[in-house]
Amino acid sequence: MRKLNVICGLLLCCTPAWSQNLSTATQKSADNTIDKRADKIEPQKVTINAAQTDIAASRDFAAGKLIIGRQRIAESGLQNAAEMLKREPAVTVGKDGQIGLLGLPGYTQILLNGQNPVGRNPLDMDLSEIERIEIIKSATAQTGPFGIAGSINIITRKIARTKSQQVSAGVKDAAGAYGVNGAWSINEASLDSPWQSRLSVSVDRRHDKNPFVFVQNEGDSEQKAPAQFQGQGRTENILEGLSIESNFAYRFNTENTLSFNPSANYLKLDTQNEEDRYYANGTLWQILGNSNTKLLMLSAPLSWSRQVGEDGQLKVDVSASRNQVLTSSDSRNRLNAPSPMTSHSLSEDNTDTNTYRLNVNYVQSMEGGHELTTGLNWTKKVQNSTNHYWLNGRPDVSLAQFGAANRLDNAALRLFIQDEWRMNKTTAFNAGMSGEDSASDIREGPLVSRAHYRVWSPTFHFSKKVPGDIKRQFRLSLAKSFKAPYASSLMLRPNVNVLAPCSSYLVCPQNSLDTTDSAGNPGLQAERALALNLSYEHGLSDDSQIGFEVYARQIEQQFGRAISLETVAWSTLPRYVSRPVNIGDAQIVGASVDWTLALRDAWQTAPKIEVRGSVGRAHSVVSNLPAPYNHLEGQTPWRAKLGMTYDVTGVPLKINVDANWLPGDWIRNNLVQKTYESRHASYSANATWTASKTMKWIMSLNNLFAPTKYGIKEYIFEGNSGQKFIQRQSEKTSYTQLSVRVEIKL
Repeated sequence: MRKLNVICGLLLCCTPAWSQNLSTATQKSADNTIDKRADKIEPQKVTINAAQTDIAASRDFAAGKLIIGRQRIAESGLQNAAEMLKREPAVTVGKDGQIGLLGLPGYTQILLNGQNPVGRNPLDMDLSEIERIEIIKSATAQTGPFGIAGSINIITRKIARTKSQQVSAGVKDAAGAYGVNGAWSINEASLDSPWQSRLSVSVDRRHDKNPFVFVQNEGDSEQKAPAQFQGQGRTENILEGLSIESNFAYRFNTENTLSFNPSANYLKLDTQNEEDRYYANGTLWQILGNSNTKLLMLSAPLSWSRQVGEDGQLKVDVSASRNQVLTSSDSRNRLNAPSPMTSHSLSEDNTDTNTYRLNVNYVQSMEGGHELTTGLNWTKKVQNSTNHYWLNGRPDVSLAQFGAANRLDNAALRLFIQDEWRMNKTTAFNAGMSGEDSASDIREGPLVSRAHYRVWSPTFHFSKKVPGDIKRQFRLSLAKSFKAPYASSLMLRPNVNVLAPCSSYLVCPQNSLDTTDSAGNPGLQAERALALNLSYEHGLSDDSQIGFEVYARQIEQQFGRAISLETVAWSTLPRYVSRPVNIGDAQIVGASVDWTLALRDAWQTAPKIEVRGSVGRAHSVVSNLPAPYNHLEGQTPWRAKLGMTYDVTGVPLKINVDANWLPGDWIRNNLVQKTYESRHASYSANATWTASKTMKWIMSLNNLFAPTKYGIKEYIFEGNSGQKFIQRQSEKTSYTQLSVRVEIKL
């Protein structure tokens, strides 16, 4: 990794980077310049047109941007953005279903129209609302200083210059857990009118059940750890959502357009948890939990776009949004023992967040093949929360120190400048600088804390197409990127573990390592990483390509969680508490092969079959955790995907099958805990029947073969009489899901 530092330092000498936290000294960077000489050619602006395939369009970006276009989205037969991305060879899917790049879901930035989403998860968006998806496996100045593994940018539908209307409806079932979904969109525009409008409405209801069984051992060592208890339980979730997205635009003239895009989203999540523990002495401990969460998001963005001369474009966005989250929970613990005990806790949390944004972006095409993009993003967020707790019918005063109300004020300013230089038909550069200054003031009752970070991120990308064959090219990407802590990670207010409840402040027993409380850390600093990607793309046609890539990441101040026995405000006895911390440095190296191959490119009379897939291998080390298993969480030693699309000749039928494999592996979470997850194999298939020009039927099967998932959690620690060992083994049952959907164009 020292060699990586030297190489990256030399390549980035023209764009020095530094990251400054208030608790650290300012790092100095020497100013360097590069004498750039360019052939005088006409400005070349990269555009995506309907005639291009997604693969062909992706070749025009020096930064290696992958495009999932509207046509492929419409023909996919899938429902939402997450399902679409899981099919993409370059996208990796973790064992928990989390989506990411380079096998690092937790380090992948998910954007909505180039901005951090507020409230709604873009991955849940119905595909009828999405114009295209952009994937970059590195950082660029325009996407900002965050995204250590890269960025996935979801672009919402724009107003088409035509009139159209579409509806869809579907049902799904998994072992009796039913769900429904539907969407309606209408586009109103004409060439004769300056007014344009688009409206999309989608509804979704999901129901899933997750039964599990487990056994827990405790003793002096792994070999001498008798069963402490065994048990069973289930988690059941019902999610209901309604989304309304609209776009109203007025074109004053050929240079100026004003658009207003109000939206409303509503989500309701009901969760039930049940767990029964059977001890060797006949004791039965029952844990029953119910929670209800409601989220309402209202957003009102206003956008002005102006054409400046022939080669410039200015865009100004102003938005205000409000998120309100109401959560109530009810937890009961019943111990059937010689002296029966019952603990009943209730909580109500109300969080109201107002977010205000100003975005200014300017693009200018210049002589010599340069396209200069500059931008400013200012965000102001005010979050107010109220929290109320009851224990056994009485107000719980154990958390009184943190107050019944808290407030977070955050102000962030981001600036960037980027030059996309198409030097000639075969050589292109993308170089830029982005930075962000963010300050958060946190008030939790009488407690006041402040979190502040300032980061600067240089990025550099180079692409070289093979002379005589522009479908083949090399790419080099280098960036300094970051990962910012979540606001919830900075809050001191704890969450008391429901498996180790307190019946009152004076009766709050010491918990154990497997029932830790959790709390935040206002001193948590942003992770920072040096990223290097080198790839070769071997294009066979506009529809076929094989890509080879090697990459490396060196991460400083990596996030982790530390567990320690602390004197806490909510108990007279010490409690084990888990907090986020910067645990040290980490290094990652990896390689992958991605392919999309149309059989007809090799054999003209072959069936119309496309084969896609990827294979990747990676190795990571977290330096401050002892070996073995001290790799990054979520990163597996290898991964593989394989998929196929078959257009049946002579029949309006398209069939898709997809598979994803991950190995079983251990990971060391911290100094006292390690976790094992069994190998993961997921299979899905769908068939699309085009009944007419206006109607399609889609049938899908997800989680085929419904494998059982195995997991182990181990804790090794020093007890009063020496080393202690706790191990919990669990098995989770899953179910195959069947869904049927119809899409109609009106």
